Amino acid sequence: MTVAAAYLRFSSDNQVGGESIEYQLEEVSKYADANGLTLDESHIYVDEAKTGQNTHRDSFQRCLANAKNKPRPFDTLLIYNYSRLCRNQDEFALIQAQLRKLGVELISVTQPNVGGLEGKLLTSILTWVDEFYSVQTGAYAHAGQKQVAQRGYSAGGKAPYGYRLVYEDDPSGKLDHKGNPVRHGTYEIVEDAAAVVLRIFEMYAQGGTMKGIAVAFNAERLLSPRGSTWSIGAVRTILNNQAYAGDYVWNQTRRNKAAHTVEKKSRDEWVVVRDSHPAIVSRDLFDVVKKRLEKRTPNSSYVRRKYLLSGLLQCASCGGNFVVNVRGKNGDAYYCCTRHSNHGNGVCDNGRHVSGTRAENQIMKFVDNQILNPEVIERGLQRYLKQHGNGNPHLAALHNAQQKCQIEMQNLVETIRQAGPMPEFLTAIKSTQGEIDRIEAQIKEEPEDGMEMLTLADAVEEIEYLRSSLQNPDQDIELKRNILAHLIHRIKIPPRGHGELQYYDPQQHLPLALAKKGDGLVNSISPGRLGMSGDPEGSRAIPNCLTALFLLGTAHRKG
Repeated sequence: MTVAAAYLRFSSDNQVGGESIEYQLEEVSKYADANGLTLDESHIYVDEAKTGQNTHRDSFQRCLANAKNKPRPFDTLLIYNYSRLCRNQDEFALIQAQLRKLGVELISVTQPNVGGLEGKLLTSILTWVDEFYSVQTGAYAHAGQKQVAQRGYSAGGKAPYGYRLVYEDDPSGKLDHKGNPVRHGTYEIVEDAAAVVLRIFEMYAQGGTMKGIAVAFNAERLLSPRGSTWSIGAVRTILNNQAYAGDYVWNQTRRNKAAHTVEKKSRDEWVVVRDSHPAIVSRDLFDVVKKRLEKRTPNSSYVRRKYLLSGLLQCASCGGNFVVNVRGKNGDAYYCCTRHSNHGNGVCDNGRHVSGTRAENQIMKFVDNQILNPEVIERGLQRYLKQHGNGNPHLAALHNAQQKCQIEMQNLVETIRQAGPMPEFLTAIKSTQGEIDRIEAQIKEEPEDGMEMLTLADAVEEIEYLRSSLQNPDQDIELKRNILAHLIHRIKIPPRGHGELQYYDPQQHLPLALAKKGDGLVNSISPGRLGMSGDPEGSRAIPNCLTALFLLGTAHRKG
């Protein structure tokens, strides 16, 4: 008995008739009965209103995953025609090869199923026609949407915040193929939300800032368009939306379904229809805001500065990052919580500002005294020798990296086995395999023993290189940040009182808590104040921190 599964798909909520799910199932069932196949109802996979331009479909991916089970639950996969499976020729070929490897025969019940070279050629032609049809249909749909947009009606998508989408009959009395009036979408004002939009425009026109507006709304516990807290971005989106002046704007972006990306189109491709729906703000008010926005548009030649502690400072209240967005009169940069800065006390109450100069100096002093200290390194080296004997630490680190890559590769392969050959997974496998090959090549060049590679003199030499790199004011900031990232896990900043620094102890590879003294952020630590032992969250599972420091210095020096 040959067990068959079926995959059914339609691409539009409005699709009925010849290729509806019901009709596809009827044709597939007829084919199974006529050819002695047993159609397993538990393996009928349906994707409704899903595009065929890619394979990111839940039921389809579940079908592929089940085909890999042992024992295999079905021997044949029936489809109405090849376009139901995929409208991309390259992806179709990959799917077909995958099913063939699993021992599953793919059959189109409405198209010729010919074997040999002729069959392969015919399948290629049919899938090419499907892909061409998809592209052509997209072009026709775009042209139809453009005609609708040029008349001031909605050509798709949600209504902006402050409006709802309503439908009205075509004013010319046009009827569809069933004789029903053709209806078009337009915008209708939602009074409560529109009042918020108007406040935003008025506040900004009167000199308010996007940040100030977001903070004020969050303090009022007013929900944003997404039902969460207000941010600068949410305010900016509203201020830049021409729809609030009563204009309908269409075709501003281009979406790549396969790559899941969106890019902005040039203005000459936009369709703009003035006064297509009721305005929430007056034309004069919108123009005032527009002029102010244009004045504050950043210079394209502006280069964002990089700061030493970026990515290391964390808010102890909300877990957000501390970033530089305030500068003092003396030019000093101040780190502050980005969530407090962008959203206000309603989201995070940590309004603390940390002097960049003071924090960087104290942290660099701590790193120099407590981590990159020759005496500390010597004690760590002695511990390493006691635990590992005369092994080659460089080789040990390479084997550890190799093992991590192999585990990552196994996880990727299992993910593909479950979800199918998605492009991003295939790219990740190629990258990981390249890293494995590189590590294996280095392993072949390493001696099995050779503790002479890591004498105290060698270790101190490399550590001194790291120290001098950190202390050199002309050294590249990225290099310094990279070194610190290998030494420090995170620095937590509370609204007041003691700060906490977690780092990797060269002697024990333990994160230690440091207490703030006086006005400083960090200071020296006594043995009685050690805490939080163990690798925090398993973020850097390095067998021996001394080896890591040695390799880090070597890597930077080679670079």
